[in-house]
Amino acid sequence: MKKTDFLRSYVIAVSLASVGFLIILTGCRQRRGKQDSLIRKPNIVFLLTDDQRFSTIAAWGNHEVKTPSLDRLARAGFSFTHAHIMGGTSGAICMPSRAMLMTGKSLFHLEMKGATIPDDHIMIPELLREEGYKTFGTGKWHNGKQSFARCFSHGGKIFFGGMSDHLNVPYFDFDPTGLYPEENKKTGEKFSSELFVDEAIRFLEKEAGDSPFFMYVSFTAPHDPRMAPDTFELLYAGDKIGLPGNFLPEHPFDNGEMKIRDEKLAPWPRTPEIVKDHLAAYYAMITHTDHQIGRILDALEKNTKTENTIIIFASDNGLAIGQHGLLGKQNLYEHSVRVPLIISGPGIPGNEKSEALCYLNDVFPTICDLTGIRIPQGPEGQSLIQVIKGRKMSFRDEVFYAYRNLQRGIRTADNWKLIKYMVNNVETTQLFNLNKDPWEMENLAGDPACSVMLDELTDLLDHYMMVYDDPMDLKMRFWGKKEVYIPDRNTDHLGVGKNIRLNTRYSYKYTGGGDGALLDGKHGIPDLNDSAWQGYEGKDLDVIIDLREALTVNRIAIRFFQDAGSWIFMPESVEISISNDRRNFRKVCTAGHSVPQRTDERILHDFVCEINPEMTRYIRVKAKNFETFPEWHPGAGRKAWIFADEIVIE
Repeated sequence: MKKTDFLRSYVIAVSLASVGFLIILTGCRQRRGKQDSLIRKPNIVFLLTDDQRFSTIAAWGNHEVKTPSLDRLARAGFSFTHAHIMGGTSGAICMPSRAMLMTGKSLFHLEMKGATIPDDHIMIPELLREEGYKTFGTGKWHNGKQSFARCFSHGGKIFFGGMSDHLNVPYFDFDPTGLYPEENKKTGEKFSSELFVDEAIRFLEKEAGDSPFFMYVSFTAPHDPRMAPDTFELLYAGDKIGLPGNFLPEHPFDNGEMKIRDEKLAPWPRTPEIVKDHLAAYYAMITHTDHQIGRILDALEKNTKTENTIIIFASDNGLAIGQHGLLGKQNLYEHSVRVPLIISGPGIPGNEKSEALCYLNDVFPTICDLTGIRIPQGPEGQSLIQVIKGRKMSFRDEVFYAYRNLQRGIRTADNWKLIKYMVNNVETTQLFNLNKDPWEMENLAGDPACSVMLDELTDLLDHYMMVYDDPMDLKMRFWGKKEVYIPDRNTDHLGVGKNIRLNTRYSYKYTGGGDGALLDGKHGIPDLNDSAWQGYEGKDLDVIIDLREALTVNRIAIRFFQDAGSWIFMPESVEISISNDRRNFRKVCTAGHSVPQRTDERILHDFVCEINPEMTRYIRVKAKNFETFPEWHPGAGRKAWIFADEIVIE
């Protein structure tokens, strides 16, 4: 090789090597720059309790309850004292509430009432995971296994469900496949709050590392069963607890959910002693949960995470516990739709409060602003950052509420509130001036001096029902629902008082009055608690009627009741057979139905068999239960109910 050729090759090689080195160096700098950027992003710790109403924090003015850890957060952060949920389309309010929180969506834009979250509804931890965050989840997840798997890169002690015994929580260990098969379910050996916090602390100490992380700790307390470890129960005695200012023995009218499960936790009429005992147990659970939250705060400090960690505390809904004669959350009063919300961390003012009206679904865009992440398309909430920074005193002019197809409400920033009910074809209206009546006890709907305000709020409510795509319409008869059929109580027919043999047993919870209930000549009304209904959980109905002698029969009908929100559905079909010897039955018809399952309507339906007049002594009626709830229902996979009434024989 010539010397000139050698030098030329050498120069080219050196140049290429230099370029390669620069490329590698630049790539390293770029990767290091991205990593530095991630490290600078704040960690997020989200603490969510279950059924904790807004007025249960000592630092917010309730001096009967002990909450030193939440007080600590309130002193260090920014409190939103007028945060709300939008309501629910299911008696399990926590399910849509948590779906709205995670997606930023509004109530009527959820999928399957929040029972599942579709792929195109991006969630807070899902977005943060895409942005490079480690995402950890423990505790209650009420919105489907697939959506949990999309959200979290780490986790443990995961409870897929609505409620459980706090000492026997059915949980899953983290499954990287996201499948969570039922055979992998385990049972907790500690109280629920301690079980979940142990797992959170394990993550902080062993897995969090230096990468930014999102840690979601979702408690099942203080949801009932109201129980707390003895140490905390001893802190409260019912006779030392004050009654709320709106205590009532019973609610003054039917709100559509007078005897749902939550309301059955105490007898009627409510007594001061019973309510005080429930409050004592409720406060004990809150204090125990508060103690566990304190363990997380201590672990953050121990692992030097505090300075770069934003902590958000909230609850999924409130609870009545004796207010307005109610115990549960299936209503639109302040005690049930207002929730605590505290945000603390770097750059957030300490020991400050705001009465700005806001929703839980405003948390999603707020987290985006706090982390510097662009708000994606989809969330409908609004960022609270301008309120936190003191640039806005007010936020929303109104908040809208809805519960099933039974209740609608609106509250304004100047503290007027309207609630409307449509129950069994009857509309009831409440109007409150919360400035003078914060306990919501003086209904001004009939006061002529408030007629203009009533009209204005009614128009405003109607407006927001359209804005949020509410399927109900105030202007339509019965809000657009079908008229509820209220049957005559008594009926007379050939079968009244005759013999009946039950081949399957009804539930001890809903007996209808005993073995002869289906032939007692009494019809039930569209209310699951009506004494005429006989309930079958996960079972078919199968009965044989003995008319005692052969009679001419040309029509047989049996009535069923559907209330999907209370987990009661129509049977798939009803089969009627006849016999004269009770051994050889001949099927004479099979009756189906076209009643929609996915509806909030309470429906009565008669399965009717018209036959040519025949002499028969024995009649067999079978009703096929579809056994488990469909996938779209919050009780998916669990045993379904059928409710039967009178078998009418003519």
